[in-house]
Amino acid sequence: MRDYHSRMKWEMTRIWQREVQNRKRMMQELRQLPAGDLCIRKGKGDSFYTYHTNQHDTRGVLRDRKLTRSLARKCFLKKKVHSSTLWCHGLQRLIQDMEIQERCEGRSLHPITRSRLQEVFEEKDYRLSPMQREWLYGNYEQNPYKPEQKIYKTKSGIMVRSKSERSLADFFTERGVAFRYEAKLAINGKVYYPDFMILCDDGRILIWEHFGLMDKEEYFISACRKLEQYRRAGYVQHSNLICTYEEDLRSGAVLEEILLRYELYS
Repeated sequence: MRDYHSRMKWEMTRIWQREVQNRKRMMQELRQLPAGDLCIRKGKGDSFYTYHTNQHDTRGVLRDRKLTRSLARKCFLKKKVHSSTLWCHGLQRLIQDMEIQERCEGRSLHPITRSRLQEVFEEKDYRLSPMQREWLYGNYEQNPYKPEQKIYKTKSGIMVRSKSERSLADFFTERGVAFRYEAKLAINGKVYYPDFMILCDDGRILIWEHFGLMDKEEYFISACRKLEQYRRAGYVQHSNLICTYEEDLRSGAVLEEILLRYELYS
């Protein structure tokens, strides 16, 4: 959970920094716009008249389209800056609360105690709920296709078919994610064996497919067909289906972002 909170704080800090920069740019643009404000008043019938108000000076600017557009932009930016200011203050308070929570969690589990726990429980499954542990260590039917191809051993002891799958499995183990490898899944009378199935702490089941050979035409076509079968069965990307590719494994930030998005941190 501490990893999750730290990641959330990092994300919120990044959003706050981006919003601060956006506000700064809007303020710079505001200073370059003409003095005065745009005021729109309704006249007789359905006609509207635009006015340029500068202190006590009021005059019509309807025919000056450039000035009218600049003043309209100024009105828009003022509202955006006000909203951005409130947003920045709210994010700052949230980040401060997260820092307090992080310090409390740090005191609740001493670093030495944490390291000793990790020595005793190398698989780090103490972070899983009873439901997740039962599911993780329970028996399940695996893909019977060419078991001799499973030549890569993961940190959790299971054997997988590729280095990329080993990297993902080890990543799940390190982050305390309950997963099964190539577990049987029946969809519309047809059996599939997703690369990984993940059990969330709220009971949701996610499918995680890693497509490592998409540059191969036959593999690409097969992957597209599999995704279509998943879609028809209710497994949709960005909802309960996660897809990764070889380039996603080059940066740990991509995988961390996925865990955060799907709330898979323990």
